[in-house]
Amino acid sequence: MDHSNHSDKDLWTYRDSSKSPYYNQPTFDPHKKDAFSIASLVLGILALLFACTVFLPIPLGSLGILFAVLSFRRKRPFPPFALAGSLLSGIALALSAALIVSSLAMLPKMLQEEAYRRQLDLLSEQLYGQDFETMLEKVYDFDIGQYLEEPE
Repeated sequence: MDHSNHSDKDLWTYRDSSKSPYYNQPTFDPHKKDAFSIASLVLGILALLFACTVFLPIPLGSLGILFAVLSFRRKRPFPPFALAGSLLSGIALALSAALIVSSLAMLPKMLQEEAYRRQLDLLSEQLYGQDFETMLEKVYDFDIGQYLEEPE
């Protein structure tokens, strides 16, 4: 088939877009998502998933809140993904802080229990070759004996 007699104008339909009422108008795609709000949501989900690791949610949650704040623009509503990401990050940070505080609060009472001390000594001997109390005295110059005595 010979197409030599067709011009380019016949093959392509040209429109004069300057006569269109939508020419050079700013467009807004409501379905387009902001990268910072998506990053905030992903980091919030990861921070919540890793909340049991105690220390990993701190950087993930902090970055999630930071990206949520960065996705907010003036005269626009707060993006829903950023709102969800900041809420999840805040929950993960609160859980992590609660786990750290409760662990530190229970540690002195746990060290006074003989069964826990035996397990801790066994673990310390396997890892460091000496019991826990000796390791604390040698490495950290800390005498734990004064905290282990029962108050009368």
